[in-house]
Amino acid sequence: FYRVAKKDRWIDTNAVRLASEEIYVTKALPLMEGENWFSPFFIPDTSTVNYVFNTNLLPRGSIEADAATISWYTPDVGSVNATNYYSMVTNRIWLANSGWQYSIGGIGPAGGMIVPIDQAFNIELPAGMGTNLVLIGQLPTQAVTRIAGGASAFSVVDDTLWKYHVLSYGLPVRTAIENLGFAGSGLVGNNNPSLADEIRILSNVNGNGSLDQPKARLYLKSDGTTWAYRSYSTNDFPYGPPSANSYIIEPDESVVVVRRNTGGMTWTNPLPYSLPTKNMTP
Repeated sequence: FYRVAKKDRWIDTNAVRLASEEIYVTKALPLMEGENWFSPFFIPDTSTVNYVFNTNLLPRGSIEADAATISWYTPDVGSVNATNYYSMVTNRIWLANSGWQYSIGGIGPAGGMIVPIDQAFNIELPAGMGTNLVLIGQLPTQAVTRIAGGASAFSVVDDTLWKYHVLSYGLPVRTAIENLGFAGSGLVGNNNPSLADEIRILSNVNGNGSLDQPKARLYLKSDGTTWAYRSYSTNDFPYGPPSANSYIIEPDESVVVVRRNTGGMTWTNPLPYSLPTKNMTP
């Protein structure tokens, strides 16, 4: 986290310490060859692809197969999970030598595409091209809300009827799932996991992403406050995971909300911090 100040206006010997009200947050995403599922944890100054992802931080190529790609997904056609590929890509871009280009969702240059900050994304890198991607943006200054519509029709087994919302948490704070605003949001709980909606966090440990067991699959029980695991990845938790209620969702992780049940869902997280002012305290 950082902010801007005129020379010496911020030093701690001043009676009044001044700086910009805007606070910026930055983090390096560790990217491996293959799939990397992450999400925005900030508000960009400018929401274009060129501004958020830059044009010289990821591998370029003369063809898509040799370059970095970034994909975003619709919830309307099924799943992003370890066994099925029903989810439809709404936008996919790739980093050509000349800059970002559309592969799906448009034609030609994609640098001006608006990044949907409410959604998570999948960055895929060619073999041997692992790297770190530094993202930066403003600290959010209002509650973060995500909408996750219900299934086309309830079904225990037909996952083509379910909705898989690939979302961003949107706040730069590590938070236990029990404190993440899912209770009372419309997410349906049930003691039988096959009847409950579900939260999935995809694994980023080896670049297999959606091809592997998710890092964690969690659901609410019928009381609407108790969380339980449906499964978890032993690659991520070789010695076992924390208790389900204490499971931590990282700010940059993709949050897949699986809606087996019909009905609306509005997931809202209030700010877990006070808004900054120009006065620095301490």
